[in-house]
Amino acid sequence: MKVLDLYNAKDSLERISKLDLPIRAAFKMVRLIEKLNKEFAVVEPLRQKLFEKYGEKIEDVIKIKDENKLAFQAEWEELVFTELNIDFIPIKIEELGTEVKIQPIDLMNLQLFMERELDEPD
Repeated sequence: MKVLDLYNAKDSLERISKLDLPIRAAFKMVRLIEKLNKEFAVVEPLRQKLFEKYGEKIEDVIKIKDENKLAFQAEWEELVFTELNIDFIPIKIEELGTEVKIQPIDLMNLQLFMERELDEPD
């Protein structure tokens, strides 16, 4: 998993964690969120430093200066393509039950954390 996957999963995990999940899936989801939040707490300050280094504050928003865009992009890519090793128990799609409604974008963002039964066709 890369740091980019962490960012992609964050909003989807928030949305799904608010759903009424079966207890086993809820347990796995809470444990996963706790582990990812620890990593996010390390990465987010580094992201902020990049914005401060290459940007300027305009009102309440930091915008990257035109002359710094390439340097910012290079360091940003270095950060987001860094590998993370997070030990977690995958959530089986079947554990979510049939009553839970999940948006396709959320399934796409969370596919690294989910698995399905092997006998199920694609």
